[in-house]
Parts: sequence; C-alpha cells; structure tokens
Amino acid sequence: MLIDGDANLIADDPWSYLDLPPEDSKDKTLPAAKIKAPTAIALSIWRDWQPDERVQFLQNQSPGLIIEGNLSYTELVEQLGDLSSIGTFKLIVVQVPVFTDGRVFSLIRRLREQASYGGEIRARGGYLTDQLHFLKRCGVDSFVLGDQDDLEDVKKLLSPFSHAYQQLPPD
Repeated sequence: MLIDGDANLIADDPWSYLDLPPEDSKDKTLPAAKIKAPTAIALSIWRDWQPDERVQFLQNQSPGLIIEGNLSYTELVEQLGDLSSIGTFKLIVVQVPVFTDGRVFSLIRRLREQASYGGEIRARGGYLTDQLHFLKRCGVDSFVLGDQDDLEDVKKLLSPFSHAYQQLPPD
C-alpha cells in the first residue's frame, strides 16, 4: 500500500523498483536500455553502470534511485561520485533497514537541505508507523506501508500534533 504524506491512499504505484540482483545471478549488470519508465534502481546498479549507461537512464522520462537508509550522507556522496545528478532523479526511495537506525532521518534531512533535492522522497522498509510523523518532518513525501498497517491509524500518526515546536527550513 502506498500513501502520500497527507495519508491519501495512492491506488496504483506507477513506479517499478529494481533492487539488487539475486546473489546467485550470473549477470550482475542490467543495461539501462532495457529499463522502462518510471523505474527506481538501486544505488549499487547505478554504481556498476558506465557513464553512457547512466546518461541513458537519466534521459528516461522518470528516473528514480533506491538508497539504503543506513548510509551516511558522506557515504552517499562518495558512492554517487558527486551530487550533480541527484536533481535529475524524480524519486528517491530510502530503504529503511531497521526502525532503530536513526541515520535515515539525518540522511533524508540532508538530502533536502544540503543537496537541495526537490523531488519526491519515499520511505520503505523497516520503519514503525509511530515514526511516520518524524519521517514526514524530515522530508519524506510518501510511504510504502506493509499489509499489516491500518490506514486509519496511519492517518492519525501522520499528524499527531497540532503544533510543531521546531521550525522547518524554508523551501
């Protein structure tokens, strides 16, 4: 189930997700030419591509990137090479590894503030519904929910407070 930051249900997720190839896969690469839009690819696939494949993927109508939430911002910059291409991604999916790992909050906030990323950030993975409000405050626009998550509970948890004491940075 996919919802936006205002708890509106998005019936059909138009995005495809290409995570890591299976460990036993003989071919660890995936040619950019075979990917249909809109698709988010894992950072590891992006790193394995040659520059011309990266350009071809970015020319795709809706390129997206999947990053692991346990990366630090510095590690992300190192793995991307630089942040010059970050703005061309329409979607960044942050894969939350486990709900106890708080690095994901810093990573998302720094994508918004330091990288000036203005596209959609989507959280997916091992977060708790109790963390939805805080993920939204850090800059998440949409959430991939599990089958066990109740939509009414999620709506309440996205806006549990009538006032936030910390101000958000200007857009």
